Amino acid sequence: MIWTHFKQLSLLAFLAIFTLLLYRRALKRKPVGTKPVNTKTFRIRGVPVDWDDERLESFLTEHCSPSIPKVKSLADQANDGCRDGTVMFQSADPPKRILLPKSSRGPSSPDRWLTLDQDFFGVTALYTPPAKDHILDVIAIAGLGGHAFGSFKEKNGHHMWLRDSLPYDLTHGDAGRPMARIMTYGYESSLAQSKNMQNLEDLAASFRDGLLALARSPTPKPIILIAHSLGGLIVKQALITLSQPKTEEHERLIRAVYGIVFFGVPHDGMDIGSLRAMVRDYSNRFLVESLNRINSQTLNALRRGFHTALGKGGDSEIFCFYETLDSPTVQQNRHGKWAMTGPGTILVAQTSATHCRDWEDGSQHVCAIARSHSDLVKFGPQDNEYDKVREKLRALARRAIKPHRLGRYYYVPLETVETYIQRDELWQELVEKMQLRNENASVPHATAIIGLGGTGKSQLALRYAEQHRDRFNPILWIDATDEEAVRLSFEKCAAKLGLSVDRTTGQASAVADAAAVQTVLQWLENREDTNDQWLVITDNADDFDWGVQKIVPKGKRGNIIITSRDNLAPRLVSGCCEVQVGLMSPQEGRELLLHYLKGDVQPDAVEVRELCDEVVQRLGHLALAIGLAGAHISTYNERVPEKCLRQYLTDYDRHRDQLLRMNRLSGLSATKATIWTVWDTTLEKIEKEYESFKPILLLSFLAQFKGAIVQDELFRLAAWGWDSFLYRESRDVLLRYNLIQRAEGDWPGSTMHQLVQWRARQSHLHRPWPYWYMAFISAACRQVIEERHRPEFRRHLIAHIPEITQDYLEEWGGTFGTFYLDEGRWEDAENIYVQVLEIRKAKLGADHPDTLTSMGNLASTYWNQGRWEDAEGLEVQVLEISKEKFGVDDPDTLTTLTFRDQGRLEDAEGLQAQVLKLRKAKLGADHPATLTSMNNLAFTWESQGRHAEA
Repeated sequence: MIWTHFKQLSLLAFLAIFTLLLYRRALKRKPVGTKPVNTKTFRIRGVPVDWDDERLESFLTEHCSPSIPKVKSLADQANDGCRDGTVMFQSADPPKRILLPKSSRGPSSPDRWLTLDQDFFGVTALYTPPAKDHILDVIAIAGLGGHAFGSFKEKNGHHMWLRDSLPYDLTHGDAGRPMARIMTYGYESSLAQSKNMQNLEDLAASFRDGLLALARSPTPKPIILIAHSLGGLIVKQALITLSQPKTEEHERLIRAVYGIVFFGVPHDGMDIGSLRAMVRDYSNRFLVESLNRINSQTLNALRRGFHTALGKGGDSEIFCFYETLDSPTVQQNRHGKWAMTGPGTILVAQTSATHCRDWEDGSQHVCAIARSHSDLVKFGPQDNEYDKVREKLRALARRAIKPHRLGRYYYVPLETVETYIQRDELWQELVEKMQLRNENASVPHATAIIGLGGTGKSQLALRYAEQHRDRFNPILWIDATDEEAVRLSFEKCAAKLGLSVDRTTGQASAVADAAAVQTVLQWLENREDTNDQWLVITDNADDFDWGVQKIVPKGKRGNIIITSRDNLAPRLVSGCCEVQVGLMSPQEGRELLLHYLKGDVQPDAVEVRELCDEVVQRLGHLALAIGLAGAHISTYNERVPEKCLRQYLTDYDRHRDQLLRMNRLSGLSATKATIWTVWDTTLEKIEKEYESFKPILLLSFLAQFKGAIVQDELFRLAAWGWDSFLYRESRDVLLRYNLIQRAEGDWPGSTMHQLVQWRARQSHLHRPWPYWYMAFISAACRQVIEERHRPEFRRHLIAHIPEITQDYLEEWGGTFGTFYLDEGRWEDAENIYVQVLEIRKAKLGADHPDTLTSMGNLASTYWNQGRWEDAEGLEVQVLEISKEKFGVDDPDTLTTLTFRDQGRLEDAEGLQAQVLKLRKAKLGADHPATLTSMNNLAFTWESQGRHAEA
């Protein structure tokens, strides 16, 4: 019995001990899927390059107690010869900085520190492959309110895919060695109570400058950018500025960017309703408002500017991921704290997230991810959504490092604007003329594109370069605006070609003798038949005086395009063809304007098209003017196209001068020119070089004319016995630079574009142009009256007669009235004569001879209108005043003419006989006045049928 109880007690004891051991073991084991308490990830910077993970972890353990460190990554920085690390700390936060030991910095070197932070601002290297394997750079940037590290970390876990997965998924070679340096970029973008006033341009500038370290190498690695939400807009803005390079580093950096992967980027805006409540009127309100999906001017401008920032298809690739799950919106709880507890919604719609470049809108360039907006870039281990991203990045990386992307030289610092319109006839003419070969010329193929400033010459040349990138190597762009621009262009071309320039000789006084110019010209000239054909575009070759002809390349493999406002530009190259760029057709102008309304115009919107045509017509079909108008219209808050166009027309009618001086997208668009500035260089050049001829004064004078064509004959008429030499010389200078055009025909003359006319009228405003113009036209009219000029020219002259104001009526009203009277324009003549008569009565008196002459002129006008009684009454007044003032022997014959035209021939005959008798007695039979009276009497007899007496 005792033995039985002993065995039972022993068994119970064993079970108790066994259970206790299992319980203790279970306490020591961490639950699956849970994270350690108080675990935080810090960035550590300034790690010496010779330290590895183990040494860093040992050092931190020693200096960060009681914190427990675990080094998760250690990678070389891109800029200062140190390493970046990410470290997890448990239990307590580490110090913000730790002094490195002397052995790590040399006994005489300054103090160096390890710095630790959780902000991750700026560029942080997460992984760097060995130097021999490093052939690609990947940089990721988070979105609004995001974090450079935390945004890409799995939810409720430690896995950070940029650090823990991507480096080992981007490999090359049979051994599958990692090939990409992985970096992340952080910036301050918190929402609630923000004191940060940075806008999109500020953020983009910081991002751009943060990447410049990648361009310090002469041959930067290809770059792939990963961007979430707002980060994508920052990338776009940065690339727009880089596409207009100011330095060699900028140029190298933009060339290195091959691919971009966008995650939920609001290209067309996003739902910011809940964000507005959070930011209220804090400093970042403007940044949040710029993301609005409803008519954001910032996003519209960004989309246009980015369209070709990376070149055309084949130069780069872009892929867009979009969200498919609702995101909880921001909501303030009862304690005043903001949390993601509001109603769910899609923050960035698919249409916005995928509206990037036109040629990349197919399924091969877009993909859905079953995540909410903030979780789009959060992936865990073996995450099937990450698998989609990984495969896209792998394919992008393979294409980015392809050898064929190397060895081709393309230096064209500009891009055709997003709204470029293909003018088919011009394009075909340029293509055909560039195919013509001149065996005896300095280059086999050359064409000069000529036209007025603002017609689109440079854009046409740009499009030719872009469309023929695979045909020519190299393609180089020379800005020939002035000598300094040429020097800089050749310096950049030499760098692009990798040519060594001898700088020991100093800077040559003549630009053609500069070292870089000579180096590039010789390199091009020495190309052999086995080399590719090259293309050089010499843009803005408007000034020949400094020797532009000497910098035009030569060589048997050469193709040259010159753009110029000077009609003599084809003479710069022997055998050069010519393409004249004129105004846009109504259809082309409408199409250009519609580009700025894209997405808002219905196919059958007849009213929109008619309004577009009216805008185009008002702007004289000039490409630059239409483009600037479209850009201006695109900034209106109104979304209805018809209202926008009508508003612009109203603004143009009321505020034309201000509109033509504006460019509301300056800094965001390809051009900085306005209608006010586009012809400045040409006008300044002409005024400086042709001071003796004064062509600009002639241009300003021609701009005063009302008629469309200013006939040369007008100058002969207005200046009796004139010498046409100075006029012809000045006119030909204006023709040479396309500021005026020649109009041929029976009465040849000059014409000018209406906007050139507007600009010319703004010059020399201190001069009395209205007075000079009135005197000129009056003199021409007087001469026409005396010469009894051919009727067809008189009709041309009428088109130039200005509105005669009170200031000029007394001096020139009589001349213009007589001219109108001769032309049968009775009402115009009457209107002038009535005003002149009133002025003379008031100033000279009713009996002054000039007043009586005006009364007689008005009577003649009445007679021609068939208003016999009015004419008779006026003529009788003249006769009575004349009898009273000058005597009975000085009557006027106008009354007899009135009698005759009324059919009162006997009365007319009696009065004429009386006048003839008096004049014979007083003046003699051969006096002109007596002869006139005889003629009048004979004419009356003729009217009576008394032919023999007449």
